[in-house]
Amino acid sequence: MNNNKIIALVVIALLVGLPFWRIQSNSKYFVEGVMGHLGTLGEWKHSQMESSLDGEIRLKRLTFIPAGKRQGYQIDSMRIHADVWDLLLKDSRDLVALAPHSLGINLYGVRFNGNGNDLVEEVYGNNFWPLVAGHLGSFACGEGENDTFSQSQWQTMYPGGLSHDIEITYQLSDALNIDFSVNVQTSDAWYITWSGSLTRSSDVPRITFNDTIVDTLYYYHADQGFNIKRNEMCAKKHRNSFAAFRLDSANQLQQLLRALVAKDMPEKLNNLYQRSLAAESEVNAILKLDEPKYMFELAGVPQNDILAASSLEVALGENEYEKVELKAIDHLDLNMDLLRLQMEAQEKKAEAEAEANKPKELIKVITHQIGKQKSSNNLTNWNDAIGKNVRIKTKRGRPIFGKLMSMDAKQLTVSTRYMSGNATLTVPRHEVMSVGLSN
Repeated sequence: MNNNKIIALVVIALLVGLPFWRIQSNSKYFVEGVMGHLGTLGEWKHSQMESSLDGEIRLKRLTFIPAGKRQGYQIDSMRIHADVWDLLLKDSRDLVALAPHSLGINLYGVRFNGNGNDLVEEVYGNNFWPLVAGHLGSFACGEGENDTFSQSQWQTMYPGGLSHDIEITYQLSDALNIDFSVNVQTSDAWYITWSGSLTRSSDVPRITFNDTIVDTLYYYHADQGFNIKRNEMCAKKHRNSFAAFRLDSANQLQQLLRALVAKDMPEKLNNLYQRSLAAESEVNAILKLDEPKYMFELAGVPQNDILAASSLEVALGENEYEKVELKAIDHLDLNMDLLRLQMEAQEKKAEAEAEANKPKELIKVITHQIGKQKSSNNLTNWNDAIGKNVRIKTKRGRPIFGKLMSMDAKQLTVSTRYMSGNATLTVPRHEVMSVGLSN
């Protein structure tokens, strides 16, 4: 009897211990693979790693130095959400070499380190683009180059600096398409989501991102303290009046548009821009490129160039999207300096378009071929997905990730992550194009 008990205990220990040992061992290879994929961005280091039976891997005290920079970021911790079955069953070489079909990564406490000043100068000089779309209301206020906020202005608004929590998730929706979402929570500043779909150029098992193709991007920005700090600072330069700053900012944006694209904002768009400067405002935007681009091409393009080569739809809060359409300038108001700037901008634009013609034609061919190969794993009976993690695509193409809680003839109810917690969303049924399972 005692021998049977001992044998049973040994079997139980093996059943628990072997999977745990396997997960612990393969987690190291998995992290090596993830860091290898992220290594195209720069150099990553971490000091401690922990893993658990549910496939969650935690790294602590990280540093990241972007390629070509001396200064970098310090990161309190990184949490990687791996598929436990991948850790149990996959070969260590595959864990290192092949990106998984789905992945979640959380970075906590991301901020500049003190090893130099070149990175902070570049990030501040671009007003955090491409993290933050728009110019953060720097028109008629920014003291930096190209009217961005200077380092001293950022120091005025945030004496202790800014700290970001970033969540990155992606899901291979079929052999050739990747749905992604990047959420950024910045303390006392903003909450931002970038999302969309990337098209792969082939269906080989190895997933790479530099050669994926971008067509449409979705952007959400909720002010959480930045606008009021900026408005207080900028109002001091405009007779201590936020209203005066808001009007001057819109006027300066108007002048920039005249110089860059030889057009004006209509009154309705002008008002929408001014309203977006108010505290606690929310902005939604759909950015559709005139021509699709590879990810490696898009990564280094200045924001103004992307906006000039895209169609844009925007909405404040939950209002309906409106297409951004500029109007012709009344040339009686143009002066010679402005006309010269306009002509120079048009010449640069023509040169850039001529240079980009060849890769654009290549992308057209690739996307045409992909359209013939694409397969779908969407559900035909949406009721089968109740209680499961899903990926919902709306008529505008925006992917929504979460757990489908219920549905009726009018709407779908989804529980999804929002900012630092969860939120319940209702999606009108007539707006839903497809529902698929998301692992």
